[in-house]
Amino acid sequence: MFSLGYTLFNDSKTYFNAWESLQNGNLDPLRTPVYPVIVGCIESVLGEVEFVKSSAQGQVSHYFDQITGPDSSLVIYSVVGLQYIVFLISLLYFYKLARMLTHSERGSAGVTILYAIAIIISGVNNKILTESISLSATIFFLYTFVQSITKGSNLYVIAAFFWSMFLVFMRPSFLFIPCCTLFLGLCLLFIKKYRKSATKNIVASFVVIIAVLVYCYQFKKTYDYFSPTLVSLVNKYNMARRGKMINLDEIADDSIRTNIQDLQSLISGEQVVKNYGAEAVDSLISSINASHRELYLISIVKRLKMATIDDSLIWSTHKTSLFSDIQSWLQIKHGLGLAVLLLYVVLVFRWRKSRPDEELIYLIVILLLSFSNWIVVIMGAPHEFSRLLMANVPLLFLLIADFSVRFRRRMRKNPAKESD
Repeated sequence: MFSLGYTLFNDSKTYFNAWESLQNGNLDPLRTPVYPVIVGCIESVLGEVEFVKSSAQGQVSHYFDQITGPDSSLVIYSVVGLQYIVFLISLLYFYKLARMLTHSERGSAGVTILYAIAIIISGVNNKILTESISLSATIFFLYTFVQSITKGSNLYVIAAFFWSMFLVFMRPSFLFIPCCTLFLGLCLLFIKKYRKSATKNIVASFVVIIAVLVYCYQFKKTYDYFSPTLVSLVNKYNMARRGKMINLDEIADDSIRTNIQDLQSLISGEQVVKNYGAEAVDSLISSINASHRELYLISIVKRLKMATIDDSLIWSTHKTSLFSDIQSWLQIKHGLGLAVLLLYVVLVFRWRKSRPDEELIYLIVILLLSFSNWIVVIMGAPHEFSRLLMANVPLLFLLIADFSVRFRRRMRKNPAKESD
């Protein structure tokens, strides 16, 4: 695994910059604190990372970040090592989740091995980005939340609360997690045996949401925008530009209009927000979306189509290897995952009387989290759908394991649970 090295993106540097902002007592405009604290603590112990810009194929307009300095590689490889360790621990809980759902030791072991190989192939653990730890934390959250509902243990409720808070402040797009648990908890209040555990999780979900609102309030005081970061606003601008909705004649602000030369302007959303302030840009994009509703809806459909044809497994170590060949051969698209989710909506409805309540709750949680992630990504991101939908991959594997085991039992005409 380590022979694949590591992968830096332009976003990688921003997490180290965010650590510096936090050390100075400031909220970073682009990054929430969890991942910056992780990489920053490693950097503080092992040495400073120095970033430099290198042009791609001699083109100055296209660059990527590289690291330099005597301690830089040690820090980066330590981050990669930590991500691998956390991933390997998460495999145990992935297996337990599969076992809880399928009641098949053989099927659970098989899907765990396949999941491990798939993630190693993807190269996600080698990226200095939030994806690796987000994948692992999603598994930890799902396991503890399901256990908190089915067993009603206070310890599992606290653990689910911790991982929910961890994920939300790892990546703000995960705000759908406490919203999903709150919705499910409210539904479970109508079932007597789950009422107590549902109440505990409702309280925990409210606490997470309140914590996010307090963070947004503090963020607004600094950047004049009620949000955990400015990334969502930057994405809104980029989506409007990609959707060709920015009409110069409709921009009332003279300073912004003169800076955007035409509909194909290369000026980035981040630069526009930096130059003119979040409030002015937010007002601009809101008016653009309101006056171009048809184009706005068309852009959503286009992003959905783009997302379905993107690869589920991203190989991005930029090295030719057996892993990259396997990934190219598999060609697993996110569209397959969406099709499986839609299939399970029908199956859960059909199984509502034939499967135990615990298993149905388990499946409903997976569906809620998966569909919510799809909605957030399609509505809030202009591109990079493969990377942003990676959190759905372990959930998809669990559904495939459940379907495969049940299909095999049906073919054998033996409805009894396996004891192998």
